Amino acid sequence: MQYLDLIVATQSSAAPPVVAVLVAHDPDFWFDDVLAGLAAQDYPQLAVLCIDTGERDLTEEIQAVLPSAAIVRDSSVVGYGAA
Repeated sequence: MQYLDLIVATQSSAAPPVVAVLVAHDPDFWFDDVLAGLAAQDYPQLAVLCIDTGERDLTEEIQAVLPSAAIVRDSSVVGYGAA
């Protein structure tokens, strides 16, 4: 499973691995600030999983700021709980 691989890949130091999960559904002006905030984190075992459920494809926008983020694009998902 690719998400498990994401977590295992972060297990190279003494700090426990952490995965930040970002669910976005056609975000507004605040999205750039959220991406910048995640990119600014200095936790050594941080992985980012972005789940894009909107109509607008955010892949390029996310990759530009968080190139190592795992991105799942599924516009059929409605709501954060389902993501």
